[in-house]
Amino acid sequence: MSEDTQFTNRIKHHVEEICKHGPRLACSPEEETAANYMKNQMEELGLDVKIQRFRTSTTFGAYVLLPVLFALAGTMLIPYCPFGAMVIILLSAIGLWGEASAKRHYIRRFFPGKISQNVIGHYKPENPKQTIIFSGHLDSAQAGLMFSSRVAELATGGPKVVGPLFLPLTAMVVLMFVAIISWFGGSGFLINFIDWIGAIVLVLTALMMIQWMRSPTVPGANDNASGIASALVMAETLMAEKPEDLELYFIGFGAEENHLGGSRSFVHELGHNFDPESTYVINVDGIAAGKLKYVSHEMMILPYAYEDQELIVMARSLSRSDQFDGVIPAIIEGHTDALSFGLKGFKAISLICTEDNGIPLNYHQTGDAPENMPYDGTEKSMQFVESLVAAIRA
Repeated sequence: MSEDTQFTNRIKHHVEEICKHGPRLACSPEEETAANYMKNQMEELGLDVKIQRFRTSTTFGAYVLLPVLFALAGTMLIPYCPFGAMVIILLSAIGLWGEASAKRHYIRRFFPGKISQNVIGHYKPENPKQTIIFSGHLDSAQAGLMFSSRVAELATGGPKVVGPLFLPLTAMVVLMFVAIISWFGGSGFLINFIDWIGAIVLVLTALMMIQWMRSPTVPGANDNASGIASALVMAETLMAEKPEDLELYFIGFGAEENHLGGSRSFVHELGHNFDPESTYVINVDGIAAGKLKYVSHEMMILPYAYEDQELIVMARSLSRSDQFDGVIPAIIEGHTDALSFGLKGFKAISLICTEDNGIPLNYHQTGDAPENMPYDGTEKSMQFVESLVAAIRA
């Protein structure tokens, strides 16, 4: 195998195997099949493999739709009971903020959900100095009008200042103040105009969520069979060495597309087993096409930088070398599984590849299939992961 394809061919093989059973909606039999494939591959490498099952919804759209509908109901109440409307809209805004920020999951408690799973491969020598977690997510996304190339380019054009849920949340806050003003007897054209604008924003948000939830599930070759493949390839590489200084985890998270269902469950149930000072999380979310970037900020509302910046600093240092010239930081309008760890103070980073427009190839579209993947950034991505591991061990 030539030097420039030592990783790419292995990534491509795993991507094709993961995708051949069909799209992998969260909690679906196809997601479980992908989990079993990863489990079997890691057991063959001699890893101790466990399955962590958890209950979750199948779509993040439901977590957005519910508070938006409640806020719309509150808006309709403003002329008749402004105080009650204010309370309803306030609670809706708190619920949406909690889900969108991934800090307080109030809304998902109303959904019984289904069973998904995390696949956890583990290697532990006698006296490790550090722990490294390699991760990707097993499920694939649903398509939707909001992810069409024209809409996506419009949304991502210009500087990344706010996330996709900033506008509906702002509309809720504005409508809450409209209700307060009405409660104190305020009225007039301007108040009515603001009321209508806020309601229109919420209606459009609700329609987009409904359309998203009714859309087909995509094949998920780049997003994120390639992330699972990267974890498997690192398992193959490191288990050939069996390092004495590193404790290793290779994890396939379920239900990432419903907003970090698997990684959140892992951190909530098992996070106490890890020391944030010596644990490093390298998450890969799409490296089958495009140019490599490392995620510096994630946002659904406003940009959030991980509490511990050590891996970001390492990535920035590596990007200054000739080998990784062109690797730049990215602010993404969404969240990755690294965020679940970052919110708890762990050292975490996500790696992605994007096209020149800043969007991953065929992002959340039915074209995200193995036959459409050029793997043009895969080799550099995996070399970057290897270099991060070397920097951690240094």
